[in-house]
Amino acid sequence: MANSQVAFITIPSSGNEYVKAKGIAQKSTKTIFGFADQLIAKVPGCKETIEYVGESLILFEVRLHAICQAGTGDKLQIISLHKN
Repeated sequence: MANSQVAFITIPSSGNEYVKAKGIAQKSTKTIFGFADQLIAKVPGCKETIEYVGESLILFEVRLHAICQAGTGDKLQIISLHKN
């Protein structure tokens, strides 16, 4: 992996609450099949994709070292902060 540093922000389905985080990604030893049932329960349409390309999917785990949550208004709350 050329750059294991990752950052993301969630997109709220309503309102303005979101979570953003920074962390380190590394290739997982797990496969999609280990949690396919839970994923399909949330997103039924992904069942065919998992069946078709599941063997080819490479999963990554993200070790988060900074997580912030923005709630109603302009408040920003640090949920967790870890040094690597």
